[in-house]
Amino acid sequence: MASETQFRCSYCGAPLDVTPDSVVVVCSYCGKANFVAGDVPKEELGDPVAVPAIKSDEAAKAAVEAARRSLELRFRFKKLTFGDPDLYYVPYFFVSANLKAKYRARVEVVYTRTVYVGGRAQTEVVTRTVNVSGQVEYGGTIPVMARRSAGGIAAERLAQRYMESMPKAVPLEEIPLSYRTSKAFLAAEFGKSRAVAVALREAVDRLLDEVDRDAKRRAADAVGHPGASAKVLDKTVDYEVERAEASSVTYIPVWVVPYVYDGSLYAFALSGWDGRPLAAARPVFLEQKLGYAAAATIAAGLIGGFGGATFLHSWAVGAGIVAAGGVLGYLVARNVVKVRTVK
Repeated sequence: MASETQFRCSYCGAPLDVTPDSVVVVCSYCGKANFVAGDVPKEELGDPVAVPAIKSDEAAKAAVEAARRSLELRFRFKKLTFGDPDLYYVPYFFVSANLKAKYRARVEVVYTRTVYVGGRAQTEVVTRTVNVSGQVEYGGTIPVMARRSAGGIAAERLAQRYMESMPKAVPLEEIPLSYRTSKAFLAAEFGKSRAVAVALREAVDRLLDEVDRDAKRRAADAVGHPGASAKVLDKTVDYEVERAEASSVTYIPVWVVPYVYDGSLYAFALSGWDGRPLAAARPVFLEQKLGYAAAATIAAGLIGGFGGATFLHSWAVGAGIVAAGGVLGYLVARNVVKVRTVK
């Protein structure tokens, strides 16, 4: 980051108080908001846009209403103490990608059929290996947060909510800013080029998933059992990227509203433009722990009993069911020791 004397107000020319995390700096002399690119070249960021955020008191009210609607918190609402909301503007690139692939795959298909032995119907399991080939495509928009980490602000859900509701984004200079709100902008740590590379890795993974689905479908159809279970044993894929373009950096607001319950700190994360809850850290209460323990006991008991009975007919299947019951019981029971949960 260059020294602060190299950054001057675009309106009055006064020196700006710039730090390594500065994105928007409000001039202390004339009040003009200045966009500072920092270490990322401006051409890699494009023309920055941002979604206007609701006011602090609206965010606080939305968090209170979310607590009132919460099944766990509504009966303890009087014991909650809410703090001042914190606003963050998180930088994203939205990458539009189109890929296509040709593939060849070897697929194992397992299905059941009925045979007659001595005039009696019996069911047997058939396993076949099928070679298939085809062509698939993937197209979509992939959000890429332009920071390596931004924990505690529901970053993935924030991007999903933005893409679902598509609030209007405006040029950065149209966002009402004060000295305090200008500090809400998180600096982008990389630009369009890296955003495209990150998005393409995810797009390729999605394309390969589509290859697997298509190969399994073709293999099941080939043996005449469209609903059969299938597994791709190996595959060869040739793909090409037809299009991959990143938007200008888009700053999406999120409000984080802290609250205290029984001496411990928790928080709600809300979409910054409409106050909709994205995620919340909540305490785990005694009745929840008892419910988890009961569910674990019942699940493990029922599945274990069923598995034990199945041992009489097939020891392998019975052992598999008992093992599955143990795993299920563990997954449910581990919630008993949690002191907080994020939903």
